[in-house]
Amino acid sequence: MAIVDYPTGLGTVLMTKSRNQAATFSIYEPKSGPGYTKNTSIDVPVFWDVTFKFSAADAQRFHAWFMGPLNRGRNQFNMLLSTEFGNVSHVCQFMPDSLLPQSREANIHTYTAQIRSEAIKYP
Repeated sequence: MAIVDYPTGLGTVLMTKSRNQAATFSIYEPKSGPGYTKNTSIDVPVFWDVTFKFSAADAQRFHAWFMGPLNRGRNQFNMLLSTEFGNVSHVCQFMPDSLLPQSREANIHTYTAQIRSEAIKYP
């Protein structure tokens, strides 16, 4: 499966996004004595709840990219995401649940989605 690039010149994810990541450890609390920590993994994926806002022309470009090169959201894509380390390129994929519901207010088209990356990339 090819990794495609997010379209150049198209607006990216809005700054108002949230990020979730699973823990890399579990804490066990036995019936007696102190609890202890057990490492479960060092590579956990990260999930972002994102919002895109486009003019009508950009919404058409976004939709064409999503349907064509992205194969209706099945393919992975490279995208710059703003993190606490600045704009960092991540390999992302759309999650299938609630995939790109669209709303429109005046001439602004809004899409929301959840995207996944293997990890937070540090520059």
